[in-house]
Amino acid sequence: IEPAEGAPGTEFVVTGSGFNADAGVSISFGDEEILVVHTSNYGSFTALCSVPGGASGVYKVKADDGDVRDYASFTLTSVASLSAGGDFVGAPLTVTGSGFQPNSDVTVAFDSSQVARSAASAAGSFTITFPAPRSTRGEHIISVTDGVDSATMTFTVESSAPPSPIVLSPADGCTAGKQIYFDWEDTCDPSGVMYRFEVAGDAEFTDIVMSERALLTSEYLLTEETPLPRTGNGGAYYWRAKSVDFAGNESPWSGPRYFRVGFTFEMPTWAIYGLIAIGVLFALLIVGWFVRSAVGHRQGDDSMMPDGELGVDDVL
Repeated sequence: IEPAEGAPGTEFVVTGSGFNADAGVSISFGDEEILVVHTSNYGSFTALCSVPGGASGVYKVKADDGDVRDYASFTLTSVASLSAGGDFVGAPLTVTGSGFQPNSDVTVAFDSSQVARSAASAAGSFTITFPAPRSTRGEHIISVTDGVDSATMTFTVESSAPPSPIVLSPADGCTAGKQIYFDWEDTCDPSGVMYRFEVAGDAEFTDIVMSERALLTSEYLLTEETPLPRTGNGGAYYWRAKSVDFAGNESPWSGPRYFRVGFTFEMPTWAIYGLIAIGVLFALLIVGWFVRSAVGHRQGDDSMMPDGELGVDDVL
């Protein structure tokens, strides 16, 4: 036979001689009859056969005309192939295999991390489809095994960067309030996209006062509870954004935008209540002083009346 080794589906040629003339010859692969061919007037034949499914191993190929029979060996090997629906993160990947152990548990790994599993058929074949996991651009190894047989394939993740976002708000040169809403346009990438966002105290971004590295939406709200740190340039800031896809490809930074923050003095609540208490105490002291002054004045007037004269209170 030629060739004498291959995976299921491999075609091989069986040549025989010394068989009965004009006889039907049954060709079997293991225990399975795969073809019947007739010999020539001289008892010879040539047949093209295809390897059936089955587990990897060495199989007997038998030619038998019912009277004369002979044997040859064929080594069946396992094989797996990869079909990709794209080169981006999330693309559908299909691994097809044959020659594996019948009814075995087949697992698929992407760079050593298991991503899918399935059962092989009774003939040792399988088809497993899964999305390309989040990974860096470049080549990755996909491996498949049933514990006995295994195969490896290569998948290459795209390396095209997404476009830079267009920044919208705060607009260049504006003055922001206590809450600052940062907004930029969405960008698209087949691998999916997230955003990086920075605020600095200078246009060269050497003095970065705030940074977010993995935003899934094209906006960010800075609240009163998390104000920007003050800089030495009187409340002036610069901000920018960039797109990063899930394969690690980064766009250039957007052009920086300048804005100012109008800081105001805000008295703590405890200080406000303290001032109110001091004001109330001061008011009470003033009222007490007026009361004491009025009483003292009346007492002074009564002491200056001549003896025998009645005061207003005595008359009443």
